[in-house]
Amino acid sequence: MGIEKPSDQKRKVNTGYTAIEGTALGMIDWFDNTKGYGIVQSPMFGTVFVHIRSFPERPTVLLQRHQIISFRVETEGNDGRLRARSSRLLEHAKGFAILMSLLGQKCKVTIDRESCCLLTYGTVQLFADQAERIFSNAVCHFYDRNLDDRLFVDFCGYLESIALPLITSEDRDLLEQNLYCHFRENLRAGVLFYTWKAGTFRYIGYTDWMEYEIPEEVIKEYSPYMDDNDRKRVQQYFSYASATGFLQP
Repeated sequence: MGIEKPSDQKRKVNTGYTAIEGTALGMIDWFDNTKGYGIVQSPMFGTVFVHIRSFPERPTVLLQRHQIISFRVETEGNDGRLRARSSRLLEHAKGFAILMSLLGQKCKVTIDRESCCLLTYGTVQLFADQAERIFSNAVCHFYDRNLDDRLFVDFCGYLESIALPLITSEDRDLLEQNLYCHFRENLRAGVLFYTWKAGTFRYIGYTDWMEYEIPEEVIKEYSPYMDDNDRKRVQQYFSYASATGFLQP
């Protein structure tokens, strides 16, 4: 997961332009809807020129400052100016997976000396005035179908610190618990391991300060990703480790 890095391999897409592979997200700094062009600020690429013709499907709303768009980047001419292509306005719940490509990545840009978090603005853009179930379904679908297990803790950190505080419902706490219960009921070995490694058991509906003995086969499978502190925890708390000298160097 995450925004792909620009490839060292560049290919010509038309005369005067060189494509840089990789999809990016950025925030509109300004856009003149009459003239049909503007500027996007991207955490990865910085300032990028965007023209309305770069949208394969024209947006159904006027483009405005602080809106989030996804795009690919190409260089223009000898000066190497960056311009967007294959641009899309981040919209509808299906755009949630695109927004989540920012997990574990730099996701802030500066506009008028203000630091803007793309995850925050993107969440509002996708779910403002939407029913809670739309947000809940998008989160659960992304967890079930798209989430890299290594990013599970980052994903829950995003929910806890950015997305859920934006929910205005009186049942926000219940919504949070329902999401964590969904993660627990659909627990994968990788999710369990990285939750245990980070000590964030609340994300799967348990108590953080307690130590849980996770199955031996999970520890064996993910042992290459363990550090010395992880191994000490296993030796100290896991019954099968003390009996067999499991993971001893």
